[in-house]
Amino acid sequence: MKKIRILCDKTFLLDIQEKNYYVDNNNFLEIESSEKVIVKAYPLEQRQNSLPFCFVLETQKNNIVCNCGNVKVYNLKNRCDVFVEQFLIPSQNVVYTNSYIIKNTRHTLVCYDDRIKIYSNSGEYVFACECSSATSDYSNNYLNVMCQSSYGKSYVRFNTQSKKFFKVCGDKIQIEDDTITTQFNSNNSLNHIIIEKYKNDENLTKCSQEIYSKEQMTTCKVQQIIPYKFLEALSQKDFDTAKEYLIDDILNKLSFDNICEYFGDFDKIEVLNLSPIVYTLYNQYCAKDYKFDIQNGKITDIEEV
Repeated sequence: MKKIRILCDKTFLLDIQEKNYYVDNNNFLEIESSEKVIVKAYPLEQRQNSLPFCFVLETQKNNIVCNCGNVKVYNLKNRCDVFVEQFLIPSQNVVYTNSYIIKNTRHTLVCYDDRIKIYSNSGEYVFACECSSATSDYSNNYLNVMCQSSYGKSYVRFNTQSKKFFKVCGDKIQIEDDTITTQFNSNNSLNHIIIEKYKNDENLTKCSQEIYSKEQMTTCKVQQIIPYKFLEALSQKDFDTAKEYLIDDILNKLSFDNICEYFGDFDKIEVLNLSPIVYTLYNQYCAKDYKFDIQNGKITDIEEV
């Protein structure tokens, strides 16, 4: 039977078979799988609209499944990762309002503490976003909202033509004519400072990312962050940067397309183990583990495990 790792985005008390476990975004709970595991999740953060809920992890053909919308399940070869998110009812606490005439159409903005809602003649548009205070402006076809919360800042752009939302987040956000720069402290085990740059366009297109080590990194060997930097560059299709971390033998055998196909699409990188070095890549549908061998500051071998 597979091991199950339960990870949470916030602090929860988990009740499993009448045993209580505390789990937050800095640790995880590992349990044995069985035909059916019933989990009761009690949020411990003081939010009136965050409610307790129950979910069931069932084993079907050696895979773990769950039909709860607040729970994402990733089945790997030897384990299953389960991500638990808060169950929220829509808040009625309004923190900010404003109204603009854009292209002869009135757009009314209402920021609640858990979402942004925009009303116009064509309908209502809702976007999930933590917000304790906000400011707004508009330019061209964009309605822009800067939200502040206990988790940092979010800059949200609503395109009044396509009716789509786009967002960038950070502890710091700097907006210039052509570029938006964000800086935030990551919560992964390597505790990076990440600086990202976006084009100040209709889609807030990401154009670069730089990763810096914090003081904690002095306790880790430099080679342990090489795969992370390589994977970050790969996710941005920045082959010039990615190839700096690979030995010539790999570069001579594989093209950039071959390497991208090997890893597939992914939107989240988590370190699983530092000796040997193993990283987990997640996308919307699945997760995979990869082991990296490092010599002289270069990746010499990669193996899916």
